[in-house]
Amino acid sequence: MSHFGNLLSVDLADGAVASRPLPESTCRKWLGGRALNVGMLYRHLRGTARGILPLAPENPLLFSNGLLTGTPAPSSSRLHINAVSPLTGLLGSSNVGGDAGIRLREAGYGSIVLRGRADRPVFLDIGPDGAHIRDAAGLWGLDTEETHAALEDLFPGEAFQSLAIGPGGETGAAFACIVSDRDHAAGRTGMGAVMGAKRLKAIVVRGDGRPRREQKSEAVRAAVTDYLRRITGSPDFKVFSELGGAGYVKWADDNALMSTRNYRERRFSGSVALDGAGLREARVRTRGCARCPVRCKAVLRFTEGKYKDRDLFRPEFEPMINLGAKCGLADAPTLIHLDNLLTRLGLDSTSAATAIAFAMDLHDRGILDRKLSGGLDLSWGNGAVMETLIRQMAAGESLGGLLAGGVRRAAQAIG
Repeated sequence: MSHFGNLLSVDLADGAVASRPLPESTCRKWLGGRALNVGMLYRHLRGTARGILPLAPENPLLFSNGLLTGTPAPSSSRLHINAVSPLTGLLGSSNVGGDAGIRLREAGYGSIVLRGRADRPVFLDIGPDGAHIRDAAGLWGLDTEETHAALEDLFPGEAFQSLAIGPGGETGAAFACIVSDRDHAAGRTGMGAVMGAKRLKAIVVRGDGRPRREQKSEAVRAAVTDYLRRITGSPDFKVFSELGGAGYVKWADDNALMSTRNYRERRFSGSVALDGAGLREARVRTRGCARCPVRCKAVLRFTEGKYKDRDLFRPEFEPMINLGAKCGLADAPTLIHLDNLLTRLGLDSTSAATAIAFAMDLHDRGILDRKLSGGLDLSWGNGAVMETLIRQMAAGESLGGLLAGGVRRAAQAIG
């Protein structure tokens, strides 16, 4: 095994699994992560005459750690995912935090390359005894939270991390995402749809239960200490650690940077209601990625209203803007519920919200007729209809199914 970790190659069509060390020269050239994935993807595509259809078995799905993932370096838990994108037909690229990348490195792997398509739903089990393709018939159809819970039942008492798709990935929504540990999403460019097309429900990375002792030289300790000091000394550390990205909603409004009602306006009257500062009282605990001092994630619980006593994950800046101002929605509890629903269904909140705002804009301009909309009231800020569209997107049905292909394809279909 190289310092970076082995390359795990999996052919889902014939079940072949192989592992080999990544040459040090390759690791030094690409430094892991996105660059390594793109280099491998380019070499694969270069041998094809007409390119590859994004949902075809030939489209490889690649996962690679960053060079420092799994080391003592702070804030270095990222895992990068690439394939040809079903949303754009070009390079698909997404990134996820949480602990999955660290667990992958602890299992001895720096990269995973997935090829082919299974003849039935499966999941990839990476454990102390190697990697194995397992049956996932009982997992297919579950949302991402249900999938993680079902995997806990399959591996009781074992420490593991999962990377799973929801119904959106199973139906091939062009902006389906891959979710790790319930609320860390590799959201962009439809990598969940590629995973679903391969009939791969989840990747599970299990530990061996043994504590790991990291050997740190004085130079490493000094570098880690200095980096931690720089992070915690940043002017933005307090806001991010207390409020997450949601703490910048009012700042964006104050600077006229909002995308209100599908970019019609630059300010939004509901910004104060959506800003992270207004959610302080609902916060019950904070969360974060391994070895990161910021802990920018939080669990919220409202004491009244429709979502009373439910644990909900606090959205980051982008869903607050996109589900909020862009769609004209100023009701924070409803927005937070919708963001959590998107994660459970395995849909990217940015692309989904943008598609909803597009439909609302067409409705407001009288372009989208009642027949095509299925009679839905697409007025700005209608949270109930936004939920209906989200569920349709995941199921591939009705107007939501059309929007699940992305704004460009929906515009072409509508004319």
